[in-house]
Amino acid sequence: MEEQKEQFKMRDFYRKDIYKPLVISATLMVFQQMSGIVAIVFFMGPIFDAAGYSMNPNLPPIIITCVQFVVTIPASLLIDKAGRKILLIVSALVMTISHTTMGIYFYLANVENVHYNWISMSSLIVYFIGFSIGWGGIPWIIMGEIFPLKARAVCSGIATFINWFVCFFVTKYFENVTNAAGEYSPFWIFAVATFLSALFVGFFVPETKQRPLEEIRKLFDKS
Repeated sequence: MEEQKEQFKMRDFYRKDIYKPLVISATLMVFQQMSGIVAIVFFMGPIFDAAGYSMNPNLPPIIITCVQFVVTIPASLLIDKAGRKILLIVSALVMTISHTTMGIYFYLANVENVHYNWISMSSLIVYFIGFSIGWGGIPWIIMGEIFPLKARAVCSGIATFINWFVCFFVTKYFENVTNAAGEYSPFWIFAVATFLSALFVGFFVPETKQRPLEEIRKLFDKS
């Protein structure tokens, strides 16, 4: 209660229990957007057109939305059972695999003129499954768990701003990278980013499942 009444001051950024969780939360937000979620959703139509699908253009988004809806329900139940950390790592590795295979598909299609159209749809379905079980919501959950009460509003605002800034950056340059380096290139960039995110979580993100704020605070003070 006393901490809630204290006002946040700029010098508080020098405290370990504030700047360390801020760096972690901001980095999670960067990796969330570098997973390619917004770019893929925004350019889903062109992606399927490039993959050679002549189906109803509304069908792929409907399929993906249904997959996300079905996966989100068990994922929400797993968060407090399995823990945030393991789900983020598994989620990142699943997305790494799907981005890699999507990049391979477009490389074969554009460079080798070999088409396996089923790879694009299955890769995107696997990608959205991976994103939904971890990186879709857990960075936001962790953001609400690791900051001291008096710093929560300021630090959460900074992390959210970084999220939207990277979202803008990725969305703006996705098409440019595709046009300049080939349709496979952004997927391989996303694959590298998601693999790095798994390493980052494994080495630097603490498990916050069922841990009180004071315990998390002491964890950062000691590290």
